[in-house]
Formats: sequence, C-alpha cells, structure tokens
Amino acid sequence: MQVYVTYKEILDFVKKKYNKDLSIKRVDDKQLCITYQKELFIGSIKADALLAVNKVSSQSIEMSYSFTNAILGNVFDLAIKFIQDKLPENQIEIDKDNKTIKVHLNQIEKLEKALTFIEPTDLSFEEANINVEISLLTNNAESIYF
Repeated sequence: MQVYVTYKEILDFVKKKYNKDLSIKRVDDKQLCITYQKELFIGSIKADALLAVNKVSSQSIEMSYSFTNAILGNVFDLAIKFIQDKLPENQIEIDKDNKTIKVHLNQIEKLEKALTFIEPTDLSFEEANINVEISLLTNNAESIYF
C-alpha cells in the first residue's frame, strides 16, 4: 500500500502553522533539499538543508541532515538546543554529533493503534510528493472492525 503526501501540503502546513515560506526540491529518491530564504535589511539570506532517509522500520524512521553552509549548521545546532525541550518526549531523537533525526513512530499516540495493523516499509521522494510504503500486518487483520 502507498500513501502520498504532496510537498504543497507540507509547505502549506508550515506556512499556516509557523508563517514560514520554504521550498522543497527532490535530489533523488532518498534525498530532499529544503530551502528557506529570509529577506533582511542588508539583503537576503538563503539556507539549504539536505535531508536523507537512512532507515525505515516498523517502529521508526531515521534520517540524516546536512547544510550547504557550515554557519547555518551551527545556527541549527543552537536552535535544536532551544527546541529540544519542547519536542514531545520520546518521539523525536536528534543526534547533533551524527547529524541524524530519528522519529519513533511507536511513541506517537495517534499512530499507536494504526501500527498494530500496518507497518511502514519504505519512504521515498518523488518530484511532487513523499511516498510512504506500508504493509498490512495480516496476523492482526482479524482484529480490524469497521
């Protein structure tokens, strides 16, 4: 089974929730380039981040990140220190030394029940959307009630 989320949906969500304009460009099936551009009184600053899918398991998704500018990487590290306490406990693990982000799907309350019936098997990037491949766990299928 495949689930698609368009980049437009993600960008609209970020704009609505955080009032930030980003752009997303596919690098290949496992990498995205996310760009944020900010106009300042001295000109504009552009920040590119590369996000790569490393591993997808039934319980988590691990990604790595890098920046095209070392200064922006340092700013990101400082931002992580600020927001890490605000992240939901046990759901997102950020390792600044290895530059990885691990999302613990089984710790997200809204996904707990779903993960007893399905499991993600892959995550890839297409030209206009993110594709999540999901397998139905047939050993639990008799428990599904509609």
